Amino acid sequence: MRIIGPNCLGVMNPLTGLNATFYGTAAPIAVAVDSVRGKHYYSNYFAGTVGVMNLDGTGANDNFVTGIGNAIGLEVNTVNGDIYIADATGSIRRV
Repeated sequence: MRIIGPNCLGVMNPLTGLNATFYGTAAPIAVAVDSVRGKHYYSNYFAGTVGVMNLDGTGANDNFVTGIGNAIGLEVNTVNGDIYIADATGSIRRV
């Protein structure tokens, strides 16, 4: 289970428990997981960016996608790796 909290992202694993702060980031609104490529994507609502990290929380890049406005939704097509971003203006784009 993915957890989004104030200024953090976390995970809950039934075997290891809760780690609610494995990565701190401002205003995470949306998250998406690409289990095929081992990536976790997250939006920063106020900065207008989408970040990416490895599933274990390492290798974070907060500016993977920039200039997108206020991202409120993310989805990953695990077949081709495309990322779909919905923003607060009602736009949906593929990156």
